[in-house]
Amino acid sequence: MLIRELYKLLINMEYKQIIKHIKSIDWYRQGGALRFFYCFIPYHCVNETIGYDRNIIYQKEDNNTAFFDKNRQTDKAWWVVRRQEKYRRFIDNWIKDWEKKQSTSLRFCTKFFKKSVEYWSDQELVSFVSRYNILALQQWKMGVLMEWFDPEGEFILNQLMKKYDLKLTSSEIEILVSPSKLTFVKREFLSRLALIKKLKQKQNISSGLKKHANNFYWYRNSWAYVHELGEKYFFKLIKTEVKHLSKLIKDAQRIKIHLTNINAGRIKIMKVKKIHRGLRNIFYLFSKMADWRDYRKKTSVCLPNHYLYQILKRLAVVNKLPLELVSFVIPKEITGWKLSVTLVNELKKRQKGSIYLCSAKKKCQWIYGQQANSLLKILNKSMKTDVIKGSVAQQGLVTGRVKIIDTAKDFSKMKRGDILVAQMTRPEYMSIINLASAIVTDEGGLTCHAAIISREMKIPCIIGTQVATLSLKDGDKVEVNAYKGIVRKL
Repeated sequence: MLIRELYKLLINMEYKQIIKHIKSIDWYRQGGALRFFYCFIPYHCVNETIGYDRNIIYQKEDNNTAFFDKNRQTDKAWWVVRRQEKYRRFIDNWIKDWEKKQSTSLRFCTKFFKKSVEYWSDQELVSFVSRYNILALQQWKMGVLMEWFDPEGEFILNQLMKKYDLKLTSSEIEILVSPSKLTFVKREFLSRLALIKKLKQKQNISSGLKKHANNFYWYRNSWAYVHELGEKYFFKLIKTEVKHLSKLIKDAQRIKIHLTNINAGRIKIMKVKKIHRGLRNIFYLFSKMADWRDYRKKTSVCLPNHYLYQILKRLAVVNKLPLELVSFVIPKEITGWKLSVTLVNELKKRQKGSIYLCSAKKKCQWIYGQQANSLLKILNKSMKTDVIKGSVAQQGLVTGRVKIIDTAKDFSKMKRGDILVAQMTRPEYMSIINLASAIVTDEGGLTCHAAIISREMKIPCIIGTQVATLSLKDGDKVEVNAYKGIVRKL
């Protein structure tokens, strides 16, 4: 079997050449809980924008780690900055063009799914997957712009501030790059709070509940999990939360005050510091990306994955396989509802641990078993350093016990006062973030989820360490110095 796998690997690329290629690149590591069926197209758009041989994807069960060429991403970021610096509306026009493509993709899903997947023929399935693949790739090739800034966004901003001889405190920078709008998680909360108040007053909430469910049935969806939320779910949640109404009202006030202070603070800083127009344009870019990241999550992840989940469910039923297994299929492999025995065996290999990589000539392949594990070790080893250091998202000094949170399955580990360590936090992490005394992430830039949430909730946070989940383990006692951006084992 090993000889057969090795022979298959050598068809496209010599194994030694792969190792040599890996060692020649400065990689940026990111990941989290993902289903390959959901994220395959976005990953392929990374190939399209920074090069097919500049992206390596490792997947085991529902945990994903991807490695991107840091220098290629940073070059792309500088390309954006040079245009934004001269023209404030560059990012607005970019997002507008992206939104047109994204809307076309979402409308296609809505129209196609008017007919339940239970009644789709093989031809209809293939037709949908083929067309959706094209439409999603078009919008993600523009939507990936934010990821270009993750590795060196802070460095780029500091370089530009030096260029314009501008000095700002960390809190002033935080205000200037923060989102100017409420996230969809907060909008859902405020909408739900209105219903909680009505229920507390013994008013009928039937119509409001129906509207709320129609507006937010998707809001807990992610790259890995889809939750089909209906009126029953929200009513049960609302009924439970009535007893905590006074606390929820305070939370809502804090959310509104924080946003007001951010927007007012931004205007004040711009005026007092007399920031040059070119640099104003750059701060506008970062703030706009922070808002866009949330909007992109809703329209390019939460909503589309609601539809793609219907396909996965039927594939699982037709083939009598776990949904977790069929989620390893990629679009071009779908030729009908029935999966071949050969493909199913491939999916089983992928689930146990696999690497997907491509050559510069767009020849892509899977690597399994020992070879996949060896490549992952080489990639991770290239990341490890003696010092765990990153960028400060929210200042503070905290000591506590580490809890590594890879997926939702790990949420139960978190206890109040623990240090939340993850590749990156996401909206679905909100249920445990309020327990954390500090947050440390592998990836993330100035506008990432962890940065935005930690600033709002005043939780000390260090982002972009690249190695926190590799160097730390559950139970480690650490000091998180979110003044210097250093995590130290005690």
